[in-house]
Amino acid sequence: EIPDEVFITGEASEAGTTLSEAIPLKLTAIGEFEIYTKLTAGKTYQFVDRKDGTPRTFYVDGTKLVENGSTTANKTGVYRINIDYNTGTGTFTEIKSIGLFFCPTNVVLFNLDYVGKGIFTGQGNVTFKQEGWGRDQRYKFQMETVNASGTNVTQQWGTKNGTDEP
Repeated sequence: EIPDEVFITGEASEAGTTLSEAIPLKLTAIGEFEIYTKLTAGKTYQFVDRKDGTPRTFYVDGTKLVENGSTTANKTGVYRINIDYNTGTGTFTEIKSIGLFFCPTNVVLFNLDYVGKGIFTGQGNVTFKQEGWGRDQRYKFQMETVNASGTNVTQQWGTKNGTDEP
């Protein structure tokens, strides 16, 4: 039975143990949920299907989604957590950094700090590069992660429409 909503709660989570303050995961497709959040090592957390009453509880054991219970965070860090109720799986990806990648210079100009509850913020100046055809304003966001096998992975996000329009 796939829940309509999923939340994270527990002493390892940013919301603590108060059920009504559990943080929602985003529905990314039918039965699939995602969240960017910080977990604290040595403390427990769980996923729930509602923020009141007696919710169903879930946790991820390895990559297997298990009903009824909670688990302990192994390492303090910021994670992208994906839960898939269709396949009964969950994945945790540790976020090492997210930054503003400036295409004309091929470097990350500045990193975005994680401030909590899935929000990254940053400040910095971007001097657009003058080219013969005009100013080059292309940029992406670059995320450095560590996957479950311990391998470093770089992922970049550009414009959604695939154009170089300002």
